[in-house]
Amino acid sequence: MNYSELMTEAAQIFNDRHATYGDMQTVMERVSQIASMISGIHLTPHDIALVLLSVKLARMGSNRANKENYVDGINYFAFAGALVDSGYENAGIAEFAARYAPPVTPGE
Repeated sequence: MNYSELMTEAAQIFNDRHATYGDMQTVMERVSQIASMISGIHLTPHDIALVLLSVKLARMGSNRANKENYVDGINYFAFAGALVDSGYENAGIAEFAARYAPPVTPGE
């Protein structure tokens, strides 16, 4: 695999996915909301990008030569970097907790 080819392909895939699915930040926000409701744990868009990166890293255990894992991994890591600077790390936690946390019963 050639470095320049990997980076070029990652950029192309990013552009293609943007055209197909919309803005990455918006998509990661939606995914984080859905995953938070399913898991009961507050997950930020940044967290989601790292989870998706971890999927690619886990898949490399089965096939280190699969170029797709590297190309997608580049994009997920870049998403995480972009999202960490977007203020999502602590945004909305109080609102999220108030909306989705189970009620606290005294004495529990």
